[in-house]
Amino acid sequence: MNQRRDRCHPLADEPAYLRNLRALTRADPTFEHLEALEKELYASASDRATAVMFGSFVEVALERLLSSKMRQLNSKDRKRVFEYEGALGTFASKTVVAYALQLLGPVTRSDLDLVRFLRNEFAHSRMPFNFQTLEVAEVCKHLKYPELAGSFIPHGYLNRVSDESLKTAVDRNSPKTRFIIACHNLSYRMIYATHGAQAGDTVFEEPVLP
Repeated sequence: MNQRRDRCHPLADEPAYLRNLRALTRADPTFEHLEALEKELYASASDRATAVMFGSFVEVALERLLSSKMRQLNSKDRKRVFEYEGALGTFASKTVVAYALQLLGPVTRSDLDLVRFLRNEFAHSRMPFNFQTLEVAEVCKHLKYPELAGSFIPHGYLNRVSDESLKTAVDRNSPKTRFIIACHNLSYRMIYATHGAQAGDTVFEEPVLP
């Protein structure tokens, strides 16, 4: 068994302290988790950290949306579905199955694919680059959620950027702003679709996942 599989498939006798941390980090994402993540990212995170962490949060929200439409699975079967080498073990497989099940439409699918691509490139490249890099900006230009009715720039982002960065932050043509709009609204709408509306939540006039 290779090292990657060793990391992704816990042994039956895995220590409780490892199981406890795994349970904590893989808990169902909530609106409160999204807000906490954004506070962390908007305060001081690099572009690479923003892309990787936000992209991973979007994937987890998608996994929980899929899980909410399935029968209750025991831990062994859940691992067979969602863990590495499982039927839905990749971001790409989760996206295409959610689309096939009509849990999301073509706009959401397109942006999920681009978020996944950006997350992976930021995570695995050894080259230094950021959202202003021409090739990255060109990908962000094709995100659809920034133009989608009801999508918005997170207030937490605007409240935490410096005064000199505010002009760029409010510009929906800014690559980083486009990525943040897409990730925030994708996450928000998938959590909304999974758990339903709560008091004070934004209510969308259009379908939750177009």
